[in-house]
Amino acid sequence: MATLIKTKNGKKVVLLNPAERGKRYSRELANGRKHDGTPLTDTEAAFRMGVLNERKTQAKIYNKKNGLKGKSKKNRKATAANTYADRGRPQDDFAGHGGWF
Repeated sequence: MATLIKTKNGKKVVLLNPAERGKRYSRELANGRKHDGTPLTDTEAAFRMGVLNERKTQAKIYNKKNGLKGKSKKNRKATAANTYADRGRPQDDFAGHGGWF
């Protein structure tokens, strides 16, 4: 969620979380203009492309570490820890106990 901050000299600054900043940068790159309507310079466009590329790279690293194939949780790899959680049973399989504790 965006946060509005007022600096010492009275200037208002909007701080965006990473998802909002990525959405804003992608919109600005698509339009070729900044949020206030001025055209993007080559340096500004390169910076925005770098930010978006880094977010994509970090998402791929996270998905690889956590066994995800993409954004969808349906594509998660089955491991011993989450197979029992999906079925609603305790993770320790006490054979012959016959029920919950």
